[in-house]
Amino acid sequence: MNRRERPLHITINSDGVHEIAGLISSFPERVKSSAVRAINRTLDGVQSDIVKEVPENWNVSKDRVMQALSVRRAALGDTTPSGELSVGKKGRARRIPLYEFSPDPLTVTNPRPSVGVSVEVRRGKRYKIAGSFIADTPVRGLNIYKRQNSRQGLSPDGRERIYKLVGLSVRQMITPDMQARIEANSRERFVKRFTHEMTEGFKHGGKK
Repeated sequence: MNRRERPLHITINSDGVHEIAGLISSFPERVKSSAVRAINRTLDGVQSDIVKEVPENWNVSKDRVMQALSVRRAALGDTTPSGELSVGKKGRARRIPLYEFSPDPLTVTNPRPSVGVSVEVRRGKRYKIAGSFIADTPVRGLNIYKRQNSRQGLSPDGRERIYKLVGLSVRQMITPDMQARIEANSRERFVKRFTHEMTEGFKHGGKK
């Protein structure tokens, strides 16, 4: 249940792009700078796609999605220009507390509701969590909690043991279909951007 998902890495480079082979052979002096600019513009597009598409399907804010992303941009100093966008790398892979998914009720529940707290994780789909309640603890703050198994007994101070409930991470919200679509769009976007940089870009102040 608490096993961390492997991060998603989307790498952008010019390897294997046959559509631009003619441009590369015709203007070899332009390749590196054009590739760097095209890669970085493509990374911007991939980031925008993820930040737009994830909240359309999941009840999560764009700011929360941005917190899960990290970008390594291409640079002219790279031997082979390459950039990468990662989702859920170490430090950015945490699952989101269920309290952030529009809980009902919203405030501390005392007495605890017999039916539990309801949340909306996926857009338009609300469900109840049996046995859950909202509490504000000194350590974990205002969140949705459940009691631990009674066989585990009480904590050393005599109180019942409870644990905070968490939902999916942003990485887990990117389905295989969504990932395939984003990666396909990124490849198409890079080819168009690289072609532009190799041709039109140099007519408007681009360096050879």
